[in-house]
Amino acid sequence: MEEALKGLQGKPLTKKKFFDFLADINIEDLYGKKNNVIEPAAISEIITKPVTIEKKVEEIKCAACKKTFTTEGSLKRHHVRNPVCVNWISLPEKTESVQLTKGIHLIINDVLEKAISVNSELQCKFCKTKFTNTGNHHKHFNTSTVCNQLAFQEFKKLFSNL
Repeated sequence: MEEALKGLQGKPLTKKKFFDFLADINIEDLYGKKNNVIEPAAISEIITKPVTIEKKVEEIKCAACKKTFTTEGSLKRHHVRNPVCVNWISLPEKTESVQLTKGIHLIINDVLEKAISVNSELQCKFCKTKFTNTGNHHKHFNTSTVCNQLAFQEFKKLFSNL
């Protein structure tokens, strides 16, 4: 057994083959060699280096909402069903800050309602979600990044016209 262990030193083995080899050695030590037991293969035949194949898969993500898709077709279908994401992607990368001449609290409600509402209804102008009260309508723009950015762009347009 010591000779067999010396033969294993410095040689890589898979776990399964190593344990199979040890099991064969233990059986031989306990019971002696049996005539009907197949001889284990030579150590040089047993030793194999495990092969791992790593396939790099390119992630297909929506640039607006960061959802991941398995195919380009899935992403295109997502964009057809979610025009808000397409609008987000078409926004300019850099935005300019607006300098206000009077306090925003004086005019914010009127401009905000024009920026986010359709005909003064409690409905998001961008994703068409309807709301039961003004608080939920305004809260929507704090939780929906895409609608928030689109509302900001609309707000800028309206505010620059004042």
